[in-house]
Amino acid sequence: MEKNNKQIICDNDEKNELNQNNTKSFHNPAIAFISRGDFDKAIAVYDEIIQLDPNSTYAYYNRGIAYMSKGDLEKAIIDYDRAIQLKHNHTNAYYNRGIAYMRKGDLEKAISDFSIAIKHKFNNFNAYYNRGIAYKNKGDLNKAIADYDMVIRYKSNHSNAFYNRGIAYANKGDFNRAIADFEDALKINPNHANAKANLGSARRNLKRPKGHGSVAT
Repeated sequence: MEKNNKQIICDNDEKNELNQNNTKSFHNPAIAFISRGDFDKAIAVYDEIIQLDPNSTYAYYNRGIAYMSKGDLEKAIIDYDRAIQLKHNHTNAYYNRGIAYMRKGDLEKAISDFSIAIKHKFNNFNAYYNRGIAYKNKGDLNKAIADYDMVIRYKSNHSNAFYNRGIAYANKGDFNRAIADFEDALKINPNHANAKANLGSARRNLKRPKGHGSVAT
């Protein structure tokens, strides 16, 4: 089983917009509602903000987070679209929209959005990581490995990047590299159950005649 890191990123950095549009008093309660998992109340607050300021980038963006958190991917994508229209370099909106497309199974659009997020922020390890998962799900293991390489470059203690790169190597039949990655994942997180299981599997496969090893998933 692959481990992923599909976290959603909230936007708390819109102080200039908030001050200019006199909606500052709404912001903290809405974020608090999201943090508590009360997504409907958060959406209601952002609805009010958007009524007061139809061009509030952060309101569309964070309402998209609330919609996505409750599983309404279509409405989330619409809100991320609007946030991007208002702020073309909104890295987190591209990233979160990519997550929404991933959840819908639209890997091409997800990869496109993660790529734009990386273009705007070259060391965006979350975007590299999830693009790697998208490539892996498409069967493009070399591109997946290249993205996991970048995750590890920018966040060397990312146990799941080591783990998923190990899975990719195992699927390519490169069990030596897979073993090394599973071992590194366990050094970072000794309780990584999937890394333990696949480490044992990779070691067994290494001892088998070439072409007879089972493939990790």
